[in-house]
Amino acid sequence: MNPSDGTEQPIPGSLDLASHQIIRRFVILLALVILWAFTLNSEHPMLALSAMTFIATGIEVFHACLRREGFNGASLNHWDTAIAFMGLSSLARGLS
Repeated sequence: MNPSDGTEQPIPGSLDLASHQIIRRFVILLALVILWAFTLNSEHPMLALSAMTFIATGIEVFHACLRREGFNGASLNHWDTAIAFMGLSSLARGLS
């Protein structure tokens, strides 16, 4: 492919704008959930973190269904954040 054609091939491993927005949103939500969990239950924060990330999983699944997003789409979406929150919930439960 000639670079002067005007058509650009995506770089393998690079993310599109929607994926960057989802990652940014996930990091912000995760920071808020961690802060909230450690504020509410400073004695056993992992139990609170496990419960709150489980709730965040449900909210992300609700958003994914509401927006009718594909489960294995080309870019990251709410399903991916739901899976990440579920993994964090399991990890926090295991560490508590």
